[in-house]
Amino acid sequence: MKLYTDNTQTLVPEVSEETETSPALLESHLAALEERLREIASNDRARVAVFLETARTLLRLNRRPEAWRPGREAFDLSVADKDWEQAVQACETLFLTEEPLALAALGQGVWLAVTFPITPDLTVEMLRRVVEETPDDSDGAAVAAATAHYVADLRTKDQPRSALSRPRLLRHRNSPVSPPPHGAAYPPSGPA
Repeated sequence: MKLYTDNTQTLVPEVSEETETSPALLESHLAALEERLREIASNDRARVAVFLETARTLLRLNRRPEAWRPGREAFDLSVADKDWEQAVQACETLFLTEEPLALAALGQGVWLAVTFPITPDLTVEMLRRVVEETPDDSDGAAVAAATAHYVADLRTKDQPRSALSRPRLLRHRNSPVSPPPHGAAYPPSGPA
């Protein structure tokens, strides 16, 4: 098992979200996080990262209701510190719990992601979740996709855009037609 250090140089077992991890390893990781949380002073900003990782680990263990409390703690501390990026990450985690206020957490996260200058990838990810959650007979998905496109353009003026999954986001899940390439006229002109 690999170990990683947080910004206070304390070792905690590393658990990758991309790989399949055994429940025993996740439980061990959770215990290490809880121990780490007990060691951190209540006013230490490192608590936010530990709360977020605790909530994510609980989600991976399918203990969704239990993930709400550390996710909410991470959100409250992030807002108090005006750390909007971590607040949005906490909102995403709260949304994934599927608790009764999960949709409200998604809305709050989207508002923060669009309002404050956080990374465009996280903003696009939050808006992608809106696209996925919007009913098929609603225009909400199109509005979210257009907003993602606009915010990504604003925040990546001097950066390559290949990392953003804009075409996948803008393609409505039930539409056989893909959006035009970036910079192309829409609707397409010329003979049909």
